[in-house]
Amino acid sequence: MSETSLIQLSSRDARVTQALYGPNDQHLKRLEEELSIQLVTRGEDILVTGQRNQIEQAGRVLETLATIVEQHVQISERDVLYAVQLEKEGKLHELNDLYDEKIATTIKGKNIQAKTLGQRHYVL
Repeated sequence: MSETSLIQLSSRDARVTQALYGPNDQHLKRLEEELSIQLVTRGEDILVTGQRNQIEQAGRVLETLATIVEQHVQISERDVLYAVQLEKEGKLHELNDLYDEKIATTIKGKNIQAKTLGQRHYVL
């Protein structure tokens, strides 16, 4: 049986919300596909329809990704897929640490970071 729940991101600013949703809401569409849920956005509020477990997973993934975006990290569709994968494995809490550590800096001053937990464990 499907349930409906509201996820409120009201503490976020418009830049964070826009980056979280992705271009043309592509990140949300990918989240819908991966978790078999339906998302309807109303500004910074997201109405989620699906199984209770999937709704809870979506909430945790969205909150984690929003926290990452607030750290001025540009997320991609790959990051959304990886976050869902980590949530399913029970390792989502490690995703924040992934973006905290830089491996090196380019000649132009851009930080180089590990893209997966496997890369992070390999380098460190």
